[in-house]
Amino acid sequence: MVLATSGKPEHVDHYLDLLNGRELADTWVTAEDADASKPAPDLVQSAMRRVDASAAVMVGDSIWDVHSAAQLGVPTVCVLSGGIAAGELREAGARTVYADLPSLQSDWAHLTAP
Repeated sequence: MVLATSGKPEHVDHYLDLLNGRELADTWVTAEDADASKPAPDLVQSAMRRVDASAAVMVGDSIWDVHSAAQLGVPTVCVLSGGIAAGELREAGARTVYADLPSLQSDWAHLTAP
């Protein structure tokens, strides 16, 4: 699992420590790892390169997440945590929209099956 955020490295470090995120993500990429931020695909591309992935699933909460991943052919599932309506996320191309993280977690095996 790779966290791909357009946040500044020092902010990301702070929140990773605050939320014990270093235990959840295998690695992360920040604004320093990309030339352009979302909706450009740079962060998703950097995340995939970081773990040498040829396929991925983006989990996001904004239309910019959906657009950036779509440029690389990466499907996106969204969680309603970013203040964007489910209809807007679906219209942007989200494969599925979940009300919360527990709902996403209960369906994760289905999403990642070949």
